[in-house]
Amino acid sequence: MSTGDDEETPRDFDGRTTGRKHWRYFALGFLQYAAYIVSDEDKSNAIYRRFGRLVARNLLHLEAEVCKLEKRLDELNRLLGSNKKEQALTCSWDYLQDAAGTTPFASEAYKLILDLRTFLPPYCKQHEPFSKPCILL
Repeated sequence: MSTGDDEETPRDFDGRTTGRKHWRYFALGFLQYAAYIVSDEDKSNAIYRRFGRLVARNLLHLEAEVCKLEKRLDELNRLLGSNKKEQALTCSWDYLQDAAGTTPFASEAYKLILDLRTFLPPYCKQHEPFSKPCILL
């Protein structure tokens, strides 16, 4: 029984029109496969490589960079010793920010902290899939 609609009118399982073009009507290749993946309501057909080895390797490189920054910042803090004026730089972000460019310590510490802000977000984001939630029994 024909309703007058052309064959390309997408329909759901009950025969109602869905308003979206059916994935079979896209050109073969990535275009059709992408349409097929997004047409799947529960997304059970969305299979992508995770590139786990490469992600882990990149995570190790990020971790090494963060460790290097952390080590240098700790060294700078130890070098302060008894210099009370420069010790204050470790207690106040505003003071450190204002002093950046005036003393070698303040300049380097300020730069290290800004570098950490660059490396930590991608490190934390990539670390997340490798972390298992802690389950307390």
